[in-house]
Amino acid sequence: MIVAVGAPRDGDHRGIVNVVYGASTGLNFGPSQACTQDGPGIADAAESDDRFGAGMC
Repeated sequence: MIVAVGAPRDGDHRGIVNVVYGASTGLNFGPSQACTQDGPGIADAAESDDRFGAGMC
């Protein structure tokens, strides 16, 4: 199981997507991943009011 949660108002409204991984026993909140628009493989750069991740809310 993998859960991705958008937080479009994070960081001056630049936005972020948090990815939480799980197993058959449920979600594991220890090793998670934060993805921003500045991350590898994501076009463009993070700017104020981009609201990256808003489509996931």
